[in-house]
Amino acid sequence: MSIVLQVLMVEFLKRFAGTERLNWGQWGGCIAMAAVSWPIGWVVKCIPVPERPIFSYLKWKKRA
Repeated sequence: MSIVLQVLMVEFLKRFAGTERLNWGQWGGCIAMAAVSWPIGWVVKCIPVPERPIFSYLKWKKRA
């Protein structure tokens, strides 16, 4: 659904959305970036998050 709405906005709602039509090469670039970003996002979501924040291991000294 997101892809359909994106195409409609870019191609047909020029005045409303302030967009310019894309040529086939630009659409190909958009699709390529999306195809790369989805697996990267999936991998990032699989990285475990520690219960204790990493910066809590650093001891900051307060200046008097």
